[in-house]
Amino acid sequence: MKLLVSDLDGTLLGNDKAVYPEVVEAIERWQAAGNVFAIATGRLYTSGIYYAERFLANDYFIGCSGATIYQDGQLIEQTPIELDLVHRLWDIMNQRGGYCQIYSDKWIVANSNGRVVKFYQDFEKLAGPKYRVPTVIQPDVSQVRGPVHKLSFTFDNDQEVDDILAQLGDITGYNLFRSLPYLFDIISDQADKGLAAKHLQTMIGAEKLYTVGDNENDIAMLKLADYSAVIETAPPHVLDSADMIVKTPDRGGIVEFIDLLLGKEE
Repeated sequence: MKLLVSDLDGTLLGNDKAVYPEVVEAIERWQAAGNVFAIATGRLYTSGIYYAERFLANDYFIGCSGATIYQDGQLIEQTPIELDLVHRLWDIMNQRGGYCQIYSDKWIVANSNGRVVKFYQDFEKLAGPKYRVPTVIQPDVSQVRGPVHKLSFTFDNDQEVDDILAQLGDITGYNLFRSLPYLFDIISDQADKGLAAKHLQTMIGAEKLYTVGDNENDIAMLKLADYSAVIETAPPHVLDSADMIVKTPDRGGIVEFIDLLLGKEE
């Protein structure tokens, strides 16, 4: 039995967020061969499970870029970060008039009604109330509680990221990366998608680990896999992290990769 772990946005989903039938069919072939398919995403569980169900991957779910692992909807592994860093970022973003948020299990807590909050409000209109992402707007950082699995802020350009990180000061002990073109994430340096995927591999007793992704938060799992693929639109330093490059999901990239892996098993 083999384990295939895939990123969600940009890998399984294109810009249109469509669930392509041919991708689902490829996943069905993978599972029919006795293998396991799981999603590893920067999203929190309540945001990602809608798509995980449609991609037949709701048994195991890696969220918050590896800081959480769920089995059948239950949080079984977590790597939280310190509230001190959350408080520092909250103060900085409030002073700058910017947006920041935490992911805490299945909840979002944000300092304001930013673009991410609007994204999830629009998502609920699409997916229905069953997939509502519980959200709290809390400008007062003293009211923000843990556990905090991921801390994020939005930005408009690289200079803004550099300025915010400089204001934060010491960030030893944390992994930093862009998970979306406008979203910068911070998690514990004891967590990433690679560590989570390897933990899941050990937990289920998979002989091999295969991974596919497209962004900075996928690098660890691309490098740790027995064989990995990266989407052709990934940044250059991400392209260098995988064994092969495949097309975007709307052009059959994930299908190509799954069929290649199935061929390796024959």
